[in-house]
Amino acid sequence: MDFFLTQERFQQGKTWQEYLENSPTTRSMQQKRYAEDPPEDIQQYFQTLHFTGNALILSESQCGDCAWSVPRIMRLLDEAAISTRFFQKALNPDLMEMLPTNGKMSVPKVAFLDDNMNLIGTWGPRPAKIQKFVEENAGKTDRGIWYPKVLKYYRTEGLSDLYYELRLIFERMR
Repeated sequence: MDFFLTQERFQQGKTWQEYLENSPTTRSMQQKRYAEDPPEDIQQYFQTLHFTGNALILSESQCGDCAWSVPRIMRLLDEAAISTRFFQKALNPDLMEMLPTNGKMSVPKVAFLDDNMNLIGTWGPRPAKIQKFVEENAGKTDRGIWYPKVLKYYRTEGLSDLYYELRLIFERMR
């Protein structure tokens, strides 16, 4: 399926504040993660980024991967003053079907769009290194065995991988 989105549909998405308001169980954690300063070089890169497009984020407030990455991604998008809207996966299956990851409907998924709402880049649902591990284990091994390794990854090298991948996406889109 090709990606198609109008400016009107984009504007129907939730803002970051509206997204947080609809995330009562993870709101305080996401606000804390958003408030964390990214590394200085990453923050400076995004503050000086001249990207005039938009970002669409498909998410679910109860998703652990979303609660870990979305506030940090949003912080960088705010640093770059990129117009961003959130869409709940469950309520927007048409958008999710246009943005699969290896044939799966996984969140979070970030779509970067030019001024004409053309898809020019994506990220998600997690950094590539741990995504490969999840694909190798999800549905094949008990989640209680493999998911602690995902959480450990997020606590150790996950942030640097997330920031690196996002910067690389924007460098490719230039």
